[in-house]
Amino acid sequence: NQIKPELSAPGQSLVLASGGRGTGLVLASGTSFSAPLVTGAVALIRQRCPACSAFAMKCILVNTVERGILYNNEGDGVLAPISLTGSGVVNLERALSTDIW
Repeated sequence: NQIKPELSAPGQSLVLASGGRGTGLVLASGTSFSAPLVTGAVALIRQRCPACSAFAMKCILVNTVERGILYNNEGDGVLAPISLTGSGVVNLERALSTDIW
């Protein structure tokens, strides 16, 4: 009986590098940005810890998430159920500063 998803990633109001010359920024939204964000996070964790197994990297991400995701942007403080968000949103800064290294 595992909770799925195990974590979530931002997919709304993301500031991204724009295409072309790569010198500008663009504001974008969509769940298609979530998977590349998590993939990039895993790549940075792998760079920091080349010996970490896939399971260890997953544990680092899941155990360092930002908890308490709001269900909507209405400002009503309603938290999203874990069936939608898993343990929380990826927090790369926290993941890279964990004591596992």
